[in-house]
Amino acid sequence: MAASRPDHFVAAVTPVYAAVAELESGRPEAARALAHRSVAEADEHRIGEAAQLALAHSVLARTSDKPAAAVGAARRGVQLARRSPESVSLSYALASAADVAFECDHDDAERFLAEARRIVDRCADPGIAGRYLARVEARHGRADRPSTDELVEDLTERELSVLRYLPSKLSQREIAGELYVSLNTVKTHCKAIYRKLGVDGRHAAVQSARDHGLL
Repeated sequence: MAASRPDHFVAAVTPVYAAVAELESGRPEAARALAHRSVAEADEHRIGEAAQLALAHSVLARTSDKPAAAVGAARRGVQLARRSPESVSLSYALASAADVAFECDHDDAERFLAEARRIVDRCADPGIAGRYLARVEARHGRADRPSTDELVEDLTERELSVLRYLPSKLSQREIAGELYVSLNTVKTHCKAIYRKLGVDGRHAAVQSARDHGLL
């Protein structure tokens, strides 16, 4: 078979970063679809070993509902990321692997997390990888220091119930139906959530909630 053309490489890699952005914005279904597209394009043109495909596998790992597949994809993401000189990509892949390993009660969780923290601590600007790692540490009880400022006020149990639906595609009316409450009740809770998280919208609330280890 002829060597892959540059446009095939671009077509395979471009969805990767969009997938990460969708996942960080609380849209896992869209993220998974983009990651699948990336991996399928790469496999079709025999460029699946490229380091730039690493985070596609990390996204697939974090959006899989099958533990064995999730752990396998997470490890694949780390394996490919090690081929790249980009430390931020490797730290993100390691944080993803740690997150998945903790969720699946896998032995490698602590090792992945420790390596990710060492890399992030050496980065002048770890960006999205640093923020995600802080969320992973907080969510799994491994944070030595607060990753963000304290909330101005703790969320109530009812507000937390609403918050858990915010990363989904459900409308406020649909969330109300799921919780068996009125639409106005959900709207009131959302306003309180935004105020307490110091944000002005749903996507920002999801990001802030993750930063605080609430999601």
